[in-house]
Amino acid sequence: MRVEIIETGLIFEMGMAPVTAVRGVVIHHTGAEDVDLSAAEIHQMHIGNGWAGIGYHKVFRKDGTVERGRPEEYQGAHCPGANRFTLGYHICGCFSGQLPNEAQLQALVASLADDCEKYGINPLEWFPDGHDLISGHCDWLATECPGDMLYSILPQIRQQVAEAVQQGTI
Repeated sequence: MRVEIIETGLIFEMGMAPVTAVRGVVIHHTGAEDVDLSAAEIHQMHIGNGWAGIGYHKVFRKDGTVERGRPEEYQGAHCPGANRFTLGYHICGCFSGQLPNEAQLQALVASLADDCEKYGINPLEWFPDGHDLISGHCDWLATECPGDMLYSILPQIRQQVAEAVQQGTI
């Protein structure tokens, strides 16, 4: 394992469907505000919306810490049409005009490499419909998420993940 996941022990408000099979990852950002929200804070916001709880599986804090959101054995609630078979990664911050910091990028690559190995995902391949297996939220829906700057470096991130998986290191 390349990155430690901080277990949060979040309690969900209602039942959740099991994931069918993890086949990819969808990347998100906070959006309008450049904030550093914990998984617990996002969880409470999502419960406030009437949802079961946090829809993302992992939250990447600004210091590079990775926190557990929704358990991976349950479908996410982050990307309609892809929740059944993808993990949702939330990168804290607004990346429309800036990149995530180095600590976040290192944690992102490490976590993606871990999940690619765990679930047999080739980071350089696509779903049959043409979506990258590691994709941005905007690839699935009309949204600016995960921000233009982060989205623009997803090809390099995929390549770094592929190299990390091949070498077994970061």
